[in-house]
Amino acid sequence: MESKRKKRVKKTPLRQPSSVESSTRRRDRASAASKVRLCLASGEACAEGDLIRFVIGPDDQVVPDIAGKLPGRGLWVRANRADLERAIAQRRFARAARRKVVAPSALVAQVERLLADRCLARLGLGFRSGQLAHGFERVLAEVSAGRASVVIAAEDGAASGREKIWKAVRCANGPLGAGCFTRDELGLALGRHNVVHAALSTGRMADKFIEDLRRLQGFRPICPPDWADDSGTREQTERSFI
Repeated sequence: MESKRKKRVKKTPLRQPSSVESSTRRRDRASAASKVRLCLASGEACAEGDLIRFVIGPDDQVVPDIAGKLPGRGLWVRANRADLERAIAQRRFARAARRKVVAPSALVAQVERLLADRCLARLGLGFRSGQLAHGFERVLAEVSAGRASVVIAAEDGAASGREKIWKAVRCANGPLGAGCFTRDELGLALGRHNVVHAALSTGRMADKFIEDLRRLQGFRPICPPDWADDSGTREQTERSFI
């Protein structure tokens, strides 16, 4: 009698639970956020999240590495205009690199533009993933429901709509606000025409956007100087901003 062949059953490795995966990612992000670097301009130890990384390119040019992923030794400067201008004027990049390097005359403006583009790219990604609402009524609904983490208003939008939005933001006592992008910039980021108001839902995307926005704040005002709230006092308006 022929013996029956036993079928070999391929064992599938157990997948790590999503809750464990997410907690692991959170630990990795917390570890990265806790890293400390020296600012070339001030000499102070700062968290990486408060700095901008630069590298020296093959042509000895100082290259901003906003995402922090370019190869080469990182040179760090605190994310604000004054420190970057000081590092350029005092040739701190050359001292740190221990060789002659060239800092482009438009380096400060380039960094500001790259930071702004990074923020706008976050908004576009948030919109495509369903984490961003735009339009006056939709934004008000998100704020009133407590789902909005960040509210964005175009800096060249109408004052009347903006005042209503900020009034709702202050009543909600939670969402942060930003007004440092134009309607055209917001529209281009979202692939829509004439975007004036937008809101990012609470979550990782909003957290990343806020991190980038805080670095951008060192180069341009998040609250435009000519803005005022419905009572006419700028101090109350600024409470809604980062």
